[in-house]
Amino acid sequence: MLLGGGDLMGKKKMMLNPDKAVVERIRNFLKNNGGYCPCTPERTEDTKCPCKKFREEQICCCGLYVEKTEVNEK
Repeated sequence: MLLGGGDLMGKKKMMLNPDKAVVERIRNFLKNNGGYCPCTPERTEDTKCPCKKFREEQICCCGLYVEKTEVNEK
């Protein structure tokens, strides 16, 4: 799963973390937490996954998404 526009408009290409254990752990947390980011105690639209920081800056603090690189795209 790829997100972002790549080099177009300065956005990075993002992908689901290739580490299945990390993805499973974070998705379980999101499921049990109403979909809010596990990295912050706040529950606002800005912290609903994908959070505002991810939507605007392509930065995923919890590690669910990582930047696509040649190493991890396989």
